[in-house]
Amino acid sequence: MDAGYAAVIGGGTLAEFDQLAGAPATPLDPASARLVGPTYGVHLDATAVATSFEDGLLFETMKTHLHPDDVSMNLRGAHPASPGHELVLAHVPVGVHLPEPGNGYDRTPLYAGWQVVVDGTLRSITDNGTPPLIGTGSIIVVSVPRGSDAYLSATDEGGTQMISLRTGEPRTTP
Repeated sequence: MDAGYAAVIGGGTLAEFDQLAGAPATPLDPASARLVGPTYGVHLDATAVATSFEDGLLFETMKTHLHPDDVSMNLRGAHPASPGHELVLAHVPVGVHLPEPGNGYDRTPLYAGWQVVVDGTLRSITDNGTPPLIGTGSIIVVSVPRGSDAYLSATDEGGTQMISLRTGEPRTTP
């Protein structure tokens, strides 16, 4: 996978998240692992770190939103991180609402301005090539240099908030 990879991939359960990561996830408390601003709200219930996605079929179906039968045979193998990198993953809970934005749901479309910060550098996130919409079951995947963190970042109405995708801890600056 490209060293600059940062994406939101399709919804999945915690079991699918564990399968994608190749190991059990580190659980988080969504009540504290959360960002809420005027027009956005997100919380996390698990994180993981992987050096490769061994189940390429699962990854590709989540990434492209295709039926498994429609995924090319060439894409079904392992998807390793770039040399010297690892993949940091975070999971948005399934079966519960996202935290309500400060301005409320009724006046706020789903926030699409999400970005990530890795080693002080801001990166765009995509959802299969389009601006990301983070909903229940979404999985955020970011390639980082080994040991580095990735921060999910939201800027709105003059303020920026971030949350570590490795630990789930909110931060004002990385």
